[in-house]
Amino acid sequence: MVWSVLAILSGAISGVGFFRGTPAGIMAQALPGAAGLLFSLVMFRASTLFPDRKELGKQGGWPLMVAGALCLTSAGAAGVDVVRWLLTKFGTIGPYVLPVSSLGFLMLMVACMRLSLDSKRRTQFYVLAAACAANAVACAFTFMRALNAN
Repeated sequence: MVWSVLAILSGAISGVGFFRGTPAGIMAQALPGAAGLLFSLVMFRASTLFPDRKELGKQGGWPLMVAGALCLTSAGAAGVDVVRWLLTKFGTIGPYVLPVSSLGFLMLMVACMRLSLDSKRRTQFYVLAAACAANAVACAFTFMRALNAN
């Protein structure tokens, strides 16, 4: 239940970034919000397959914990930026959260590959890992583009 609520909140944050339709909205809200959304989807799928927390922690290991910290931090920063943008029409974090999001996506990709081992739903974890890899590349590309623009 908590993962579906977190996915809805992260999706709303990403939606505001896409609604803005500007590079700043994509950098500061859409991509970091997508990190929280993908982490929520991975945890929702993993918690249905591994109902025991110890088993989930053993299968996901430290990459899952690090991915959770990085993805939820970037989604939280994007949430702060959404509130700030709605109140003042100015952003706060800009491209600075993109490296955190990119690392979160990479660690989430590793965690997805670990969760796919001996799993009945191996293909779903492979698809989530591919989505994480694509988003990590998008974050890195957008961050480098923002650095070159300044």
